[in-house]
Amino acid sequence: MVTGTPALTVLFCGATGRFGALTPLLLSRGHRVVAATRDPASPAARRLRQAGAHLVRVDFDDPVSLQAAAADTDAVVAAGTAHAAGPAADAGPAL
Repeated sequence: MVTGTPALTVLFCGATGRFGALTPLLLSRGHRVVAATRDPASPAARRLRQAGAHLVRVDFDDPVSLQAAAADTDAVVAAGTAHAAGPAADAGPAL
């Protein structure tokens, strides 16, 4: 962890997509990452779990799942693809 920086619990929406490479960076700085995913069994989600992230099933079409995932977090990072592109556009390069 970076000296003087408090550890945060970060809900990362979009962690299995293009910005997933930020997860190891957050973890290396001592933060706890809660990775939101529609499919916790996906290869990208499994890689995040192996890196040390905690996975939670979240679907933006189910606001209750998003609210539950964010309940005990200090910060939320939300990154994704324009809705018109659809879920397939979220498939980023392998982590």
